[in-house]
Amino acid sequence: MHTPSPEGAPAPEPTLSGVTFSVSGEEKGAEECFVRYEVGYPEGIASTELALELETEMKRDDGSWLGIGWMEGIREQLPSPDAVGHPGGGGLLHYIHMEELLLACDQLRFRFIVHGCEPAPCPPLSADDRGEFEVLLDNRSQP
Repeated sequence: MHTPSPEGAPAPEPTLSGVTFSVSGEEKGAEECFVRYEVGYPEGIASTELALELETEMKRDDGSWLGIGWMEGIREQLPSPDAVGHPGGGGLLHYIHMEELLLACDQLRFRFIVHGCEPAPCPPLSADDRGEFEVLLDNRSQP
C-alpha cells in the first residue's frame, strides 16, 4: 500500500479562535480612499454582542497622528446574518461600516475601541492589518 507524501499537500487554512478587527479598502483617486471596517470570527462563535467605537486618524506632516473621525455607541451582534467568508480562510467576516474619505489611503490608520461584550467576558480580541492599513485595538472590556 502506498502512503501519499506530505510534500505538495495544501497547507491547512488558518482558523480564527477569537474576534479579529481589520480594515480593507482601495484608492479612489489621488486624495480619496474607500475603506471597510471589518470584524472576523469563527463560524461556531457563541452569540456575542460587542460594544465598540471606531476611530479614524490621519498622519500629520510631523509624523504624529490626528483623530479625524469617531463613531460611538456601535453594537455588533456576532454571528451576523450579513457574514461572508473570511478572506484569510476559515471563519466569517462582516462589515461594520464603510466610508469614502478625502485623504490618500497611505495617510490613514484606524482604531477599534471595544468597551465590552454581552455576555461577558469578551472572546479573545485582536487587530489584523493584513498589510493594507495600520489597525490598532484598544480593549477596554477588561477591568
